[in-house]
Amino acid sequence: MSDALRVAALTQAHIPPALALFARAVAAMRAHGYMQWSAAYPNAAVLHADLAAGTVYGAFAGDTLLGVVTVDTREHPAYAGVPWQVRGGVYCVHRLAVDPAAQRGGVARALMDFAEAHALRGGGRVIHLDTGADNLPAQALYERRGYARRGLVRLDERDMRFICYEKHLCGDCRPGGSL
Repeated sequence: MSDALRVAALTQAHIPPALALFARAVAAMRAHGYMQWSAAYPNAAVLHADLAAGTVYGAFAGDTLLGVVTVDTREHPAYAGVPWQVRGGVYCVHRLAVDPAAQRGGVARALMDFAEAHALRGGGRVIHLDTGADNLPAQALYERRGYARRGLVRLDERDMRFICYEKHLCGDCRPGGSL
């Protein structure tokens, strides 16, 4: 399926299908015991803010939205305590979601390929991201892609831990290297 996928910036017209996709993703995650998202998050306000910032993208097969990701340079305040190897030139991946009907079809791979290429084009040296400590499929995805665990954080008022990951996007941007 990934050969037919295209990743593009979302527009206002994509808000309703993106919110519906998030709802389906949350239901599937919760059915599998992954509690990092709920009916309250991700929500319309967050999606509208990402849209206004021009940082939210979708994976499409034809006109059908199959996945969503936000790629920006805004780190959650909880990231300040994480022992990252690189702190400058950071891009972050937030709210990666794939429609449950399209999972295992290369959608997450296409979105992550896009996120990494987008960060490099923007001068990014590394990507920082997090996922729920109970979300084993997401952990496996990131670790297969070369992301390294850097620490655990609590986000907002949620009573769960999130694993923080880091991936160096270039060979000379590791600690001690320069761009």
